[in-house]
Amino acid sequence: MLVVALLLLALLIGVWVLRKQIATGFIDRELARAEVPARYEIADLALGGQRLTNVVLGDPADPDLVADWVETRTGIGLSGPYLEAVRAGRVRLRGRLVGGRLSLGAIDRLLPAPSGKPFALPALDATVDDARMRLETPYGLVGLKLTGTGKLDNGFRGSLAAVSDRLNVGGCTGDRLTATVRVRIDAAKPILKGPVRLGRLACGDSRADSVVATLDLTLGAALDRWQGRAALATG
Repeated sequence: MLVVALLLLALLIGVWVLRKQIATGFIDRELARAEVPARYEIADLALGGQRLTNVVLGDPADPDLVADWVETRTGIGLSGPYLEAVRAGRVRLRGRLVGGRLSLGAIDRLLPAPSGKPFALPALDATVDDARMRLETPYGLVGLKLTGTGKLDNGFRGSLAAVSDRLNVGGCTGDRLTATVRVRIDAAKPILKGPVRLGRLACGDSRADSVVATLDLTLGAALDRWQGRAALATG
């Protein structure tokens, strides 16, 4: 279940990292320093907000992130500009799950170095109209879609959908996976509720058709633990 939460965050990471650089006014320098190929057009640039269109990160022939538009709202504090909010239209991401860790290709080079502190969701107001990821995993290929709005550390509300033709996990094979999960974040803790369906589940000589697991899970603020239940039923 921790992987589900990480995937939810991954759909926002690429846009959030890019917006942070714009808010501080160093986008071109930061992209060059990290050796990340990028293209974008500035549609609007104001003191309190920016709008970029046709954003492409990574190899132009096979990009890691594509967004038709991204808007930000920035503020000025004692330490300088800071990012208050981000809104994105259609976002497309490519990801890989390797050794239990999520990689976003060239976007990885924009992420800050590990600080040794526990993970914490940013206090960022985010709206995502239609973010999708093609995720390659050791278990099979998964397609993800996220929509939602609200503060990422408290108040985000949205939905996460997943599809996969086939997944192989722990000697079991699941066919025709579909999931539609409601996502809520309260006091920095993601809450996931909704059904995960399999057309068929096979484990050794055992078979089951039309398997449904109804999730009701709450993850810890550092995404290092979870509590809740998953009610199973078969057709």
